[in-house]
Amino acid sequence: MKTKFCIVLCILFLNAETSLTQNLIINQVDPLIFNVCGKGSFGLILQNNTGADLSNIKVQGYLPLGMAYQSGSLTGALEGIISSFNEPEFIVVSLLKGKQTTINFSLQSDCQIYDAVNNGKVFQNKWVVDYLNTRDSFVSSPPFKIETGFLVIENQPSMVKEVGASFKRLVRIRNTRLGALSEFIFEDK
Repeated sequence: MKTKFCIVLCILFLNAETSLTQNLIINQVDPLIFNVCGKGSFGLILQNNTGADLSNIKVQGYLPLGMAYQSGSLTGALEGIISSFNEPEFIVVSLLKGKQTTINFSLQSDCQIYDAVNNGKVFQNKWVVDYLNTRDSFVSSPPFKIETGFLVIENQPSMVKEVGASFKRLVRIRNTRLGALSEFIFEDK
């Protein structure tokens, strides 16, 4: 009796494990470098472990405020309805069972997120995928990094000149963070 019960229990656990692994696996590929006021190349890898061929897979993104999908940058899928650039929709026409596909696209970060980045805000994308009457969601983890630049004027010797005097002064400015800077305004008052 105990042997039959153990066999039935093992069969149930094996079937439960198999059913839990029968889904669409989603992974986000983050850019190596992504700066405030910059553009970054992202990717989504979809792996079909459902045991069936899939068609018309809808992938809906929910991007954090200050992030926007760059229309026309998409490869590996079709653009769906883009009513808001921080909620893009992609359509994967078909994905055979056991296969994977990669969706590549660009995101633009708004310059207004500079303070949020410096205050330690976490930036994560949420992706909702609809297929075979099933809805799965995925939140990018760990959060992706957005780098900022920070300029520091290196030690400058004090300099006093009379009014009307001409002089030359070398000012050395260093970017002390990993974020790239394309331009800045320097004023000496």
